[in-house]
Amino acid sequence: MRRRKSSGVVYGLVADKKVWHLAVLVLQQLHDVKSKLPAVVFNTTALPEEALLSIAAFGASQVSLEPRMPVPDEFAKPLSASHGRLPAWTKLALWAQPFEKIIYLDLDVLILNNVDHMADFPRD
Repeated sequence: MRRRKSSGVVYGLVADKKVWHLAVLVLQQLHDVKSKLPAVVFNTTALPEEALLSIAAFGASQVSLEPRMPVPDEFAKPLSASHGRLPAWTKLALWAQPFEKIIYLDLDVLILNNVDHMADFPRD
């Protein structure tokens, strides 16, 4: 795990051991459109070595979202039954990371053009 010391603007992807390959596809898309912003893959479970090598090959960092966001007891049951289940809750930890701004990209995004200008969007 590498912690990025910079507090700048980054693309943030959230992946686990089941969907890490989708994060790599998004990294490929960012590379193809010549993105200049750094990317960080935040993992919610330990990633296999193949994933870490693929992420590094695109110059992205990998940061663990461990320890997990605590789930209040009253939320656990409804979240378990929801579409996103508990991993959706885990993504909230993204906003506690030490970056000035995280441009969150879901793993099913299709990037056709450079979107680095999103770094200039207001924080709110």
